[in-house]
Amino acid sequence: MERRFPRSVYNWMTLLGSSLALFAVAAILILLALDLVTAGSNPYLGIFTFLVLPGLLVVGLVLIPVGMAWERRRLLRGSTRPLVVDLGDPEHRRALVTFLVGTSIFLLITTVGMYGGFEYSESVEFCGKVCHAVMEPEYTAHANGSHAKVACVRCHIGPGAGWFVKSKISGARQVFKTLAHSYPTPIPTPIENLRPAQEVCEQCHWPEHFYGSSMVRRIHYLGDEENTPWEIDLLLHIGGSGTEHTGHPSGIHWHIDPANHMTYVAEDFSRNDIR
Repeated sequence: MERRFPRSVYNWMTLLGSSLALFAVAAILILLALDLVTAGSNPYLGIFTFLVLPGLLVVGLVLIPVGMAWERRRLLRGSTRPLVVDLGDPEHRRALVTFLVGTSIFLLITTVGMYGGFEYSESVEFCGKVCHAVMEPEYTAHANGSHAKVACVRCHIGPGAGWFVKSKISGARQVFKTLAHSYPTPIPTPIENLRPAQEVCEQCHWPEHFYGSSMVRRIHYLGDEENTPWEIDLLLHIGGSGTEHTGHPSGIHWHIDPANHMTYVAEDFSRNDIR
C-alpha cells in the first residue's frame, strides 16, 4: 500500500494527536452552530466551545510532532543522518503542504478561540452563571440594580493590561477555592483591595460634568374606594461640579466638586450604619 506521508507519521502517538485535533475542531464547529440556532444562552456551552475544546485541540496538535520525532528516533536509532526535505520528492511535498496548511488553520482557529474565550470570560454570564453557586446572590442583585447593563469587568477590572493580568491571577486562585469549596458563604463585603474608584467609576461618572434638572413623575393611588391616582411631579436638581457652566457646584451632586470634601465613616465592617 502506497504511503502518502512519511513513515514517521504512522505511529500511535501521532494518530492519537490527529484524532484529538480533528475531534476538537469538529466539536467546536458543531457547538458554534448550535449556539447560533438555539434560543437563549448556555454558560456551559461557552466553556466547552471557547475553553475546554481549544485546549484539547492544542494537546492533539502537540502530540502530532512529538510522535513523529519519537518515531523518527526509533527508526533511525543509532544513526546521525540529518533530516532532509526534498521538494522534488512527492512524499516530502505532500507532508510540507499538509504541515503549512494545517498550521495556518490551527493558528486561525486558535486566534478565534482565544478571542472568543477572552470575551466569554469577561461576560456577565460567565461571572454570574458559571460559578452560580458562588455568585448567584451577586448576579441577582446586579440584574436588578442600576448597573444591570454594565458588565461586571467594567467595574471590577477596568481598562488597562496591568489590572487585567492581576484579575486573571486572582481568578485562578478563586477557581481552586471554588473546586475545594473553601470560600466563605455569603461572600463578605466590602471587598478589599479593589481598584481605585477614580480609575473605574469615573470612566462613566465624570466629576467635572454638569447635568441639568430632570423632571420625574411619581404616581401613587389613594386608599379610597376609587383608588384615586395621586401624581407627584419632582424637579430634581442633579447638578454637578459646574465649574464650566455656573462656576460653582449645585444640585444633589455638589459634593463631587474638588473644593468640597466629604467623608463617610462606617461604624462597623458590614457598613450598615454610615455617618
